[in-house]
Amino acid sequence: MNQILAIDDTPDNLVSIKALLNMLIKSCKVWTASSGQEGISIAREVRPDVILLDIHMPEMDGFEVCRILKDDPDTAPIPIIILTAMKTCSHHRVRALELGADAFLTKPINESELAAQVRAMLRIKAAEDRLRQENERLEEQVRHRINDLMVANEQLMLEMEERESAQQTLAESEIRFKTMFEKSPLPSIIIDAAQNILAFNDKFTELFGYTLDDLSTAEEWWQTAYPDSSYRNRVRQSWETAVERAVQSGQDIKTQVWEISTKTGNKRTCEFNMVPLGEVSLVVMNDITERMAVETQRRQLERQLQQAQKMEAVGALAGGIAHDFNNILYPLIGFTELLKEDIPENSPLSDSVEEILSAAFRARELVRQILSFSRQMDQEVGPMKIQPIVKEAIRLSTSIIPATISIAYDIDKDCRPILANPTQIHQLLMNLITNAYHAMEENGGELTVTLKEITLTPQDSGNLQVGPGEYACLKIKDSGTGMTEAVRSRIFDPYFTTKGVTKGTGLGLSVVHGIVKNYRGEIRVKSTPGRGSEFEILFPVAGKEALQAPARITDEIPRGTGRILLVDDEPHIIKIEKQMLARLGYEVIPMDDPFDAYELFSARPEHFDLMITDMTMPGLTGDQLAVKCMDVRPGFPVIICTGFSDLIDKESARKLGCAGLLMKPILKLDLAHAISKALKAPGK
Repeated sequence: MNQILAIDDTPDNLVSIKALLNMLIKSCKVWTASSGQEGISIAREVRPDVILLDIHMPEMDGFEVCRILKDDPDTAPIPIIILTAMKTCSHHRVRALELGADAFLTKPINESELAAQVRAMLRIKAAEDRLRQENERLEEQVRHRINDLMVANEQLMLEMEERESAQQTLAESEIRFKTMFEKSPLPSIIIDAAQNILAFNDKFTELFGYTLDDLSTAEEWWQTAYPDSSYRNRVRQSWETAVERAVQSGQDIKTQVWEISTKTGNKRTCEFNMVPLGEVSLVVMNDITERMAVETQRRQLERQLQQAQKMEAVGALAGGIAHDFNNILYPLIGFTELLKEDIPENSPLSDSVEEILSAAFRARELVRQILSFSRQMDQEVGPMKIQPIVKEAIRLSTSIIPATISIAYDIDKDCRPILANPTQIHQLLMNLITNAYHAMEENGGELTVTLKEITLTPQDSGNLQVGPGEYACLKIKDSGTGMTEAVRSRIFDPYFTTKGVTKGTGLGLSVVHGIVKNYRGEIRVKSTPGRGSEFEILFPVAGKEALQAPARITDEIPRGTGRILLVDDEPHIIKIEKQMLARLGYEVIPMDDPFDAYELFSARPEHFDLMITDMTMPGLTGDQLAVKCMDVRPGFPVIICTGFSDLIDKESARKLGCAGLLMKPILKLDLAHAISKALKAPGK
């Protein structure tokens, strides 16, 4: 329903206008106001569709009302028709239009004109309302759109900030990765899918010397880092197979270990790992050359330790065997000496007894060699003929060398003695002969041993470390595999060996070298691969002063008297020693238990003139028994006998105050002189 407001200070005019409007315009409601202020209040409250406004009114004329209504945003859109009872002059119309009036009606009002004007204003008002609503709708849409755009813009700005942050983070990450790659302590390579090398890090160039100017593709890498074609093919096939398996299984490539040739030609052992990084891959290496060297050295030291422990065990076994064998030899030699004394001088048994005694003496020397090998006996150096030892070594070697190897020898019987130890010379010969045998073991050959005396002139010795003079020249030559110069230059290095683990310790030739140098000799080696080797050893012959016979014990057996306390836990040792001592004129009190012997002595210390005791006895050793007895009777003479012992030697026996130390098996002559010397010592 349309609503119309009529404002006029004349009540009759209001009644007439209201009646006309109700009659002329359907569905309308007419509001009336008799003053401008009342009209303003109704207009603000009702918001009519058209206002009919009289100009001339007391207190507030129509112009002022029009101005107020048009200035108010709520009432400004309402069309205002100005009513006037007089002809309106042009300046009144201008003023009304300036104030916002929309039309003019002159009183008295024409009904048709009124209806037409009102209807026109209603249409204008309706159109303006629709336009305003449309504008408001459009404005609302615009506001929503602007709001959406603002939200989208904020989101875009946020995304841009996030993208910039991500790009910055990525750039920082790339910088960190580049720095980590370049400064990584592990040598590294970056390659792309086309197998182009994109970068080497600093450590790679430091260790291997290569840069991108040297290597730019994987193919160049294979050719340069692995110059040996067979090794290169093996490494390449293994690596490509590992990469293919990793791709198929989706797992990492297993670590591989290979050698690399550096730019300078050296070899480095490295572990290889590859990490896929999208379009590129990172190959990381770990140089384990030093670690492998340390590991090799550790294994070598372990083998050396095992060998040393084995040698120690063999030495302990040898010492034990020597101890038992000496206890067997002692009665054999002793009773044979007694038998030799008992048979007539021209008896047909004399030769047999001499042979038995000679064999026993050889056995005694063999035991001494065993003890020397086990480092349980001092190796004394003196003038010696080398010929018997050479022949003995050849004889022993014949039993172990196969028939495919023939042995020839030429031993000069007139070669003069040298200053040496027989055991060490025997050890030297066996080492050299064994090496020659191993060199010919597979294909056979000939082993030649020669010994002769030579004279070196100043010209001859110019290239040697020995001076001019006379030398015993020992040569051991084989027709075996021979040696390269590289091998020959290292053969005297400790633990260097080209043999298998079961055939060599790497100590043999270093021992030979040490023996020769210790005797102020010279060793020369000639060898050709495939044609054999020759070892030539020069020993200075002994001078005249060395060959002079040292003061020795006379062959005359001294006899004596006195009471001797004999202590040994071996009954057969006591038996032979008792007989020897009895024949020498001494009274013997035998005891097979050291504790019983001490009780007997401590009860009557002045009853005995001398004590002879074994060293190795259960519960109480010979040196301990000697100390206890000398505590009871200071200065009491004691002789200790031993087959072997690492607990006592001549020097330690002297420091204990003992009168002597005898090594089993003991000859009757040595025993007699030791007793005579002990009993004649001052204070005895």
